Amino acid sequence: MLTTPTTFSVGHAPSARRRLLGLGLGLAVGALASRPTRAAPPNVLKLTRIGTGAELARLKTALGEAYSKLGIQIDYVDMPGERAMVESNTGRVDGETARIAGMEVAYPALRRVDVPLYMNTNSAFVYGAEKVPPTSVERLAPLPRVGIVSGWKASEEATAGWKNVVRLNSYGAALQMLKLGRLDAFLGRGEDTLRALQEEKLSLNDFPNKIVLRHPLFHYLHEKHEDLIPAITRELRKLKGNREAVVDSWLPLQ
Repeated sequence: MLTTPTTFSVGHAPSARRRLLGLGLGLAVGALASRPTRAAPPNVLKLTRIGTGAELARLKTALGEAYSKLGIQIDYVDMPGERAMVESNTGRVDGETARIAGMEVAYPALRRVDVPLYMNTNSAFVYGAEKVPPTSVERLAPLPRVGIVSGWKASEEATAGWKNVVRLNSYGAALQMLKLGRLDAFLGRGEDTLRALQEEKLSLNDFPNKIVLRHPLFHYLHEKHEDLIPAITRELRKLKGNREAVVDSWLPLQ
């Protein structure tokens, strides 16, 4: 028995082609819609800051000038050091005003703007004139009790792994404990240390054994603002010029 071959009417072909064309356009539009779009630059960035004083004021001025060239305003949020890092890393704030290099290792959502903002000073004081003056932070390691202020990353990084670290909440408390012999050494930020000496009515003469350490601080942004990094890097380099950092260093402890 012969089977009549199935045939298609020519009149239906354009309709089929239209359906295929429509399907193809729909897939193409869907693919385009699924691509991530680049976010528009923000008008305002919220940055954490820790501490106060002339050093921070100079950093704020420099960052404000650089970001103003990009049409961006900076709002600053005060919070303790460790909490600031967590808030920046989660993206609840937009970044860090200034931190030491390497923060992106412990906080992988942060991106470092690779222009030194400031050459920060850390000071190390040792109790008692009979002790050997420190020539480096490593010379503090054998001492029984080395005080640091919680949240200041430079001190925490320098003493990482030490079993003799005493964490304190304020510079004033640390210096008083050092003066009374309840600490053997103290490692802290230079400007905050000098301010605490004045507030506690102490002087540098009370701590004759000291060293001053210098290291650069860098600006950090959350990864959601990674597109801003080339532009803000360019503006900060203009401000830096031939100097070692954007903001001139402050060295009253030397």
